[in-house]
Amino acid sequence: KEIIPVEVKTKLLELVFRPKEENITIDKIKGTLDGAFSSIDLANGKALKDESDLFFDVVDSDKRIKFWVSDSLYEESVLSLTLEVGEEGSDDTVVKTGRANLHNAIKAIQNTKPDDPIILYVDIGNLSSEKVSLTVGW
Repeated sequence: KEIIPVEVKTKLLELVFRPKEENITIDKIKGTLDGAFSSIDLANGKALKDESDLFFDVVDSDKRIKFWVSDSLYEESVLSLTLEVGEEGSDDTVVKTGRANLHNAIKAIQNTKPDDPIILYVDIGNLSSEKVSLTVGW
């Protein structure tokens, strides 16, 4: 039997990374988006749910990255980052990590602008020698 997809439900998710404080620079960003899903509706009335983590490197000088993911199946959308952070007045960069839950921000956008792309602003601030704080806004 042939299974024919009739609809693939996806939406653009764009993450925009920016330093929260003026004295830090973000040189490299590697990350994982946990809980990103795609849903494919099939002609036989069933649906496939493709669940996996998305791994990414931000190479855009604007510190933006875009994904096509399902807008209806965000269950535990957690962003994990590893960054090279530089501080003003120093030539050294330090590798730091951070995590943020995107679920509430995504739900708020879906409730107010259900047909629009999801654009989240991830503000990155110094927290400790090994961690950064991530604040998600829209």
